[in-house]
Amino acid sequence: MHKKISRISLNRRTVSKATLASLAALKAGTMVRAQDATPVDNGASPEAGGAPEILATGLLDPRFIVIDGDNVYFTESGNGGDEEIFTVAGEGTPEAGEMISMSGHTGKLSVLSATDGSITEIVSDFRSYTFGDHGEIVGAAGLALDGAGTAYVAVGAPGPFVGDMNLTGEEGVVYKVDLASGEKEVIADLVTWEIEQNPDPIAIDSNLYGADLLDGMLYVADAGGNTIISVDVESGEVTTFAITGGLEAPFLPPEGNPMRGGEMAIDSVPSCVVVGPDDRLYVSYVTGGPFPAGFAPVDAFSADGTEERVAEGLTMVGDLAFDSSGRMYASIISTNFIEQGPGQVVRIEADGSLTPVLDGIPVPGGIAFDAADNLYVLVFSAVAPDGGQLWRVNGVGAADGATPEPEATPVS
Repeated sequence: MHKKISRISLNRRTVSKATLASLAALKAGTMVRAQDATPVDNGASPEAGGAPEILATGLLDPRFIVIDGDNVYFTESGNGGDEEIFTVAGEGTPEAGEMISMSGHTGKLSVLSATDGSITEIVSDFRSYTFGDHGEIVGAAGLALDGAGTAYVAVGAPGPFVGDMNLTGEEGVVYKVDLASGEKEVIADLVTWEIEQNPDPIAIDSNLYGADLLDGMLYVADAGGNTIISVDVESGEVTTFAITGGLEAPFLPPEGNPMRGGEMAIDSVPSCVVVGPDDRLYVSYVTGGPFPAGFAPVDAFSADGTEERVAEGLTMVGDLAFDSSGRMYASIISTNFIEQGPGQVVRIEADGSLTPVLDGIPVPGGIAFDAADNLYVLVFSAVAPDGGQLWRVNGVGAADGATPEPEATPVS
C-alpha cells in the first residue's frame, strides 16, 4: 500500500571515522541552506541562476532520481535500524562474532508530483544497513523505470562484510517494483554473484549503487565490487558486464596499495550507470580513498562492452545526467574531501573542461533534468539520515530544443 505524506563509502572499504567526521562537518557547517548555494549563470536561459527551491526535507540518505513526466521518483537508503548484525561465528565457536552493523527495513522508493508537490511512498521497507558505529548507511540506491509502470531498484549491502555475515536475501539484490501497487519482488541476487564470482579478485566486497535500463537489460554499478553487472529483467540472468577494477595512482608510495596487492592503483568505485543520448552506458567513479581531487574519470561503454574514456579531472562523482541538448553534467560529492570542500554540479564541456553550474552544495548525490531542463539535486545524500533534501534549480540545462547530441569527447 502507498503511504501519502506531507514532506517529500562508496569506497570499496568502509569509510573511516575520520572520513565520516569530514562529511559530518559539511552537514554542521554553513552550507545547509539552498539559498547558500551558488547557481552559476551558464547562459542557458533567462531563468538560469535562481536560488534552488527546496522540494523535500527529512530524507533518509537519498540516493538517485528518475523523472517521468511530472513525477519525480527517488530512493532513500534509510537509516539502518535496531537489529544488530554480527559476523558469522567461527567453527566450534558458539558465540556470535564481531558486531558489524545495525539493520532494519527503512529504505524507500517515493514519488513527488511536480504539479502539486505531494509525495507518496511507494515502498517503505527496503533493507537498510549501517556499518557498525561508523555511521555509513547503505540500502536502496540505483533506480530505473521501464516507462510501463515498473521500477527496478538496486539495494546495497555492507561492503566488505558480505562474505562474513548471514545474508537475508534482501541486500545486494535488484527488486522489480509495481509502481501502482507497491508490490516488489527480487529478480537478481548480485551479492551472491560477487561472493561466488568475485570479478575484481582483490577482495569480496559488494555495495550496489547506480543503475539504468537499456533494451531489457539493467546495468548496475557495484561500488564495492568495482564492477558493472548486467541483469536481464525478464529472466533474471546475471552477467559481469565490465570490471572497472583499479585506477592508476602514480602518487602512491613505492610499495603501492596493499589493498590491491601492491598495485600502483586505487579502487575505481563506480557510482552510477546512465544511458546517454547515444545509447551508450556512461559510468562515473568516486574512486577509493584518499579520494584525490581531479582524479575521477567518466567512461562510456557500448552494449558490446567497447569502452571509451570521455572525461577526466573530476572528483568523487555521485551521478551523471544529460540535458535536452545532450550535454553531460556530474554531481561532485566534495571538490576536495580532505579539506572538507563543498560539493558542486558541473557541466562537462566538449573540450573536456568543467563548468560549475551549482556551487557550494552539501554532499550532492542523484541529479536529473526534467523536460524543461530544470535540474533536480539530492543533497546531504550520505551520513546524514533524516537530513536529506531534494532541490530544484530552474533553467540550468539548454532548453533550446536542440537535437540531443552527446558532447563528451574521447580523451587522448
